[in-house]
Amino acid sequence: MSPAAEFDSNAERLARALDVSRREAGSLTDEQERSRHTQAIAQFSQYIDLLREATLSAEALYSFKLLFSDGRWNVAEKGLTASPSVGDFVDFEQTGCRWRVRGSQLVQSGPTRNRPREFFVCVPAA
Repeated sequence: MSPAAEFDSNAERLARALDVSRREAGSLTDEQERSRHTQAIAQFSQYIDLLREATLSAEALYSFKLLFSDGRWNVAEKGLTASPSVGDFVDFEQTGCRWRVRGSQLVQSGPTRNRPREFFVCVPAA
């Protein structure tokens, strides 16, 4: 899961929890307690809005495996606002050429309890 998707998922989970709190606030009989609860909900709602806004503009760091035509390969990282798809073009300043995403590859990094890392496999664009 990309970092942006993870933020979005967190924002949605928090929003659902906040909906439950809103319903519960209506059943509070102490007016002062209900007022404090309602104010806390309003502030938490602003936080959720900030999380959602951050996911719209956030760049996530993606890993790429660059396959050169002579059989060599290298890895590179690039910040993008959306996950690359097969056929997309990506530019890397250090290589001086444009690359086309051919697919992806999952690589286990470290102990098996760690999530596999996704590399987008690229070939030089024609």
